[in-house]
Amino acid sequence: QAIMQRAYARFEARGPGLEGELDDWLEAERELFWQPPASIRERDGTLEITIAMPGVAIEDVDVQVSGHEVLVQSNGLAQDDDACTAVHADELPHGRALRVIRVATPLQPERASATLRDG
Repeated sequence: QAIMQRAYARFEARGPGLEGELDDWLEAERELFWQPPASIRERDGTLEITIAMPGVAIEDVDVQVSGHEVLVQSNGLAQDDDACTAVHADELPHGRALRVIRVATPLQPERASATLRDG
């Protein structure tokens, strides 16, 4: 819903009659969500997906599996409770994360599992 509203706002700002609806959608998606990098591998008939979401706590991650899709989302980077006097560098992504992985092979949601490893 948020992507649709942002894409429409971009479309209105650009003006009617000009091409670029897909660009509006993709740019809105990039503005609202960061897309964590993924590695997708198959071992012994099992699909293994590794997604890097640095600084995100396990309780802030939602994983959903359907027939041909795995959706991983998070409402944002876990904030550090420690008070700091200055930030010297912060290259970690912030905001909501969204990654949808589509595969040709049918998935079995009832057999799916997710784990957090290495933080």
